[in-house]
Amino acid sequence: MHWVFEKRGKKEDANMEQALAQLTPHDIHTWEFVPKSRGLPGLEMTDMVARPIGLSVLRPEQPNRALETIRDRLNLTVK
Repeated sequence: MHWVFEKRGKKEDANMEQALAQLTPHDIHTWEFVPKSRGLPGLEMTDMVARPIGLSVLRPEQPNRALETIRDRLNLTVK
């Protein structure tokens, strides 16, 4: 499986690569870091969806209209 991550900076990318190497065997999984300017649709979708979902986990009591919109449009069961 090949994973694509958005570049964040040399230090951040190195930390992420180190964590990935510990979690996944490199002969089974490969990954690359690409600049945001490449404009990959999957990364843009992730940017829009990840934060509302993450906030729903970190702050479940806080209203989250973005998550409601995502849930309605993608038929998610995220609470």
